[in-house]
Amino acid sequence: MGDFKQPNSFIFSYVEDSANLLPPPVPLRVVMHNVNEEERETVAELFKMHCRLKIRDMLWDQKVTCVKAVSLFVLGAIFILLYFYFALYRDDTLFTEILSVIGSFGLSGAITCLLTDIPTLQNSMIEYSQFLTAEIAFADKTEE
Repeated sequence: MGDFKQPNSFIFSYVEDSANLLPPPVPLRVVMHNVNEEERETVAELFKMHCRLKIRDMLWDQKVTCVKAVSLFVLGAIFILLYFYFALYRDDTLFTEILSVIGSFGLSGAITCLLTDIPTLQNSMIEYSQFLTAEIAFADKTEE
């Protein structure tokens, strides 16, 4: 099924941790040492492919988070509407309070998704876009 190469994940985590110190508008230059002439193009392509896969995964996570937020909002709104309906037409206070609590949790979960989860994913996508546009250079053994 083809010759698929998977580099050591330590390389990516090291570059990500080092680049987190820089703000996203700053262009990155990644210098790799001890890479053979034949492997340079492959290493650069693997690095770019890793960044593209991470961005694709984050886009999927963002879609899932949006669906989760909308679902929680709809369910929370339904339970709050049921709370008001039963509060007006029934005397069962325990049941109506349970509906109120469930609806409130649903609405607060939707707000949490919208205010924390989605911006966090967007910031991570911006960081990986910075990695994707990074200049990849290779140091010769004589430069060390």
